[in-house]
Amino acid sequence: QWEGLFYRIGAPVDFHLLEDLQHKNFPKYKLYVFLNAWHLDKDQRKTIKKLQQQNAVILWFHAPGILSEKGLSIQQTEEFTGFKLQQLQQLPKTIEITTTEELPFLQSLEPLQAGLVNINPLFAPVPSTETTLFGRMGNHAAGACRNFGDGKSIYIAAPLLSPELLRNIARFADCHLYCEDPDAMLYVGNNLFALHCGNAGTRTITFPEPVQLQEQNSEVMLNDSPACKIDLPMQAGETKLFHILR
Repeated sequence: QWEGLFYRIGAPVDFHLLEDLQHKNFPKYKLYVFLNAWHLDKDQRKTIKKLQQQNAVILWFHAPGILSEKGLSIQQTEEFTGFKLQQLQQLPKTIEITTTEELPFLQSLEPLQAGLVNINPLFAPVPSTETTLFGRMGNHAAGACRNFGDGKSIYIAAPLLSPELLRNIARFADCHLYCEDPDAMLYVGNNLFALHCGNAGTRTITFPEPVQLQEQNSEVMLNDSPACKIDLPMQAGETKLFHILR
């Protein structure tokens, strides 16, 4: 479920384990998403603090780092995410994220809503002068955004996502978007470009530099001269794979 969602945001995606953070060649990204980082050890916390010194956006969910060698404490989450959180004694039934002009990644968004059954405990961000709150969970905010370190930190209280919201956050993080169509699933890497679409139609693919695309199987060149924008006709349910020639 998560992988399918991330492949539809229009930007290349890599998936890592928390243990990968300690690798000496761990790559730098403009956007980091921590989906279920409830337990973080001392070394992982130290590495995440280094990530926060990059000019990057970090997206957190629920209660990252609430568990450590010291036990369970929400203060541990607050320490390295930068958000003051309160545990909700009366659990709301739904979480909702809607459009707001205060945050660029929420200025144009189809409203999102999901049930909160079996999510306990729940935590809500507390208002502060450094924090912009958004969304609703009952009488509380569902998320928050703030400057933190040299980058930005975004918190969402429960796993509520859509390709549109992730794409907006990726754009907010200055990630290059190859395709704006949420129906399109793409892969970019190792001089390869792959696209899968559920519905028929022509997709406009935008590359950060002029390229040519050569079909993997037929070796036919899609465009005669290098270009940044390339129109790609797709049939329903079709997958195409290309070599990227620079």
